[in-house]
Formats: sequence, structure tokens, C-alpha cells
Amino acid sequence: TADRLVRTMLGVGVSMSDAIKMITVNPVKMMNVNKKIGKIEKGYIADLCLFDENVNVKKVFKRGIIVFSEEK
Repeated sequence: TADRLVRTMLGVGVSMSDAIKMITVNPVKMMNVNKKIGKIEKGYIADLCLFDENVNVKKVFKRGIIVFSEEK
């Protein structure tokens, strides 16, 4: 899962910014897939994973709709 990948990269000294790029922008570029994913920008598909400073998932959005929320 995305949170586990980020934690793994942080554990070996990769910066948070670079770890996030490794699971978002870089795969999109490498696979040459739909250009409307991998960024938080107007016109892009809003698939997002929101986590805290310890990389615990708080919310997940699929096409802008919350599909998971830690909040009850």
C-alpha cells in the first residue's frame, strides 16, 4: 500500500517529498499512462491519500469522493 511504501522509503533515508514522488509522479511518467493522474492540479483526477506525519492513512479519495475516513 502507499503508506507502507512511503514508510519504507523514509526508513532508508529518502525525504518525504521524494518518497511521495516515487509513488505518484514517477510511475505515471514511467508508464506513460493517462496524463490526468499523479498531480494535485485542476483538471486532474482526484485520487488522493491523506496521511499524518507518521504516514498513518486518515482519508482516501477516489475521483474526489471520500471512500475511507478514519473519522467516524
